[in-house]
Amino acid sequence: QALKDKKYDDVIPLCTEIIESSEFNSLPSTKLEVLLLRATFYTLLGKYGSAFQDLECILNIEYASNDVKINALLKRAYLHLKFMDLDMTFMNFELAISINPRYADIYYHRGRLYVRMGKLNKAKHDFEKALEYNPNCSMACIQKCYTDYCIAMLNKDVRLIEAAVRASEEVFEKYTNLPECIFCCQYYSKMMSESQQYQKADIYFTKIINKHPENTSMSLVYLQRAFLQFDWSGYSDKAAKYLKKAIELDEKCSSAYEALGIIEIKRGNIEEAIRLFDQAVIYCRTFKELLNLYYLRDAVKIELNVKNQFGDKYSDFFGRYFDSRMYVL
Repeated sequence: QALKDKKYDDVIPLCTEIIESSEFNSLPSTKLEVLLLRATFYTLLGKYGSAFQDLECILNIEYASNDVKINALLKRAYLHLKFMDLDMTFMNFELAISINPRYADIYYHRGRLYVRMGKLNKAKHDFEKALEYNPNCSMACIQKCYTDYCIAMLNKDVRLIEAAVRASEEVFEKYTNLPECIFCCQYYSKMMSESQQYQKADIYFTKIINKHPENTSMSLVYLQRAFLQFDWSGYSDKAAKYLKKAIELDEKCSSAYEALGIIEIKRGNIEEAIRLFDQAVIYCRTFKELLNLYYLRDAVKIELNVKNQFGDKYSDFFGRYFDSRMYVL
């Protein structure tokens, strides 16, 4: 019920209450899904040690269903990846395949890892396997289109580039519902940005927003649209407008506060930038993000002190850093 009501802060406490109750062991096997849900939210919050414990608990229970075990193995693979342990990551994928070699999600997630590693042909093969076992696996379809595009770009094959773009446009028309349409637009925007066809990408953002104008998921779309503007026109008023809309739809959108803070730096509004970074700190999800935001905020405070002591002559002391930071948010 907490998930349906989007009361995400309540999920872990409610799961813990069920898990620690005296009735937990008498619940049906679906009780393991409560452990799996808590592990998922621990992962989202960057509490990896707690997530590992819950996943190990699931995997050590003999009567856990195959679907639950595979889900736990995929999540454990992700955790090992966070610690840069590729051997353990791939071992978990292999364990999942040994349970059910026709489980599409395994190949989809392994394909995503291959993309990150730059092994595009292996990624394409895995996305094709995912679609073979589940033709309705929308995310594998979206990722395959983008992977085909990347391979074509590397080979400088204009015909295949155009074919990949057309395929992506067809996929966008096929998957018009949330959340698939957001990912379609995200990858299509990457393609168009690389060829500097910014307006074409922006049209697709407009289509999604017009269909789902007040859905809170549009916060991510406005965030991506703002990043497109950074490539298109730099630190423009439009980019700031989209970031503010992202916050309006989701007040916990930490990345939007961070990006707005950097825009305010470029405008010379250092006090406002500090305020925005403070907001980003409140809503950031992981310890790594928190460290980065503290670094940003402290750098801005130094900038302010330099400005107060030496005047505007030295007020862009960290300008180069913030220029580069904008594009890796």
